[in-house]
Amino acid sequence: MLAQFGTPGVQFLDYQGRTVPTRLSPIRDDHAWYFPDIDDHRTHVRLRGWPTKGGGHLTIATDLQLGAGLINAAESLVRACVREFGEPVTVVRHYPPYGLPAAHHDSFDVLPLDEKGWYHS
Repeated sequence: MLAQFGTPGVQFLDYQGRTVPTRLSPIRDDHAWYFPDIDDHRTHVRLRGWPTKGGGHLTIATDLQLGAGLINAAESLVRACVREFGEPVTVVRHYPPYGLPAAHHDSFDVLPLDEKGWYHS
């Protein structure tokens, strides 16, 4: 279920009722937030976080292409966000179209993982 929120054209996925933000501006907007990947190397993302109506947090992590990348570090990212914001937290991976033709668009993927890396649908 998509819920329209805030800026025209911006939609947030109402994932299990936990991802509708309570405010437009994030409570956290870190342009170079780092977290350790599975091998304890530093991986950097742009991290934005909002409190949600469901009592948790929605975080969007933008892949800066520095370090392991968000595909290989999904479980580590979720664990780091849980440590940072507490549970429940919904983590969304954001891939901007760096260096790609204009026809390519940003992509957003909800990571349905808990703090232990277990998949939840």
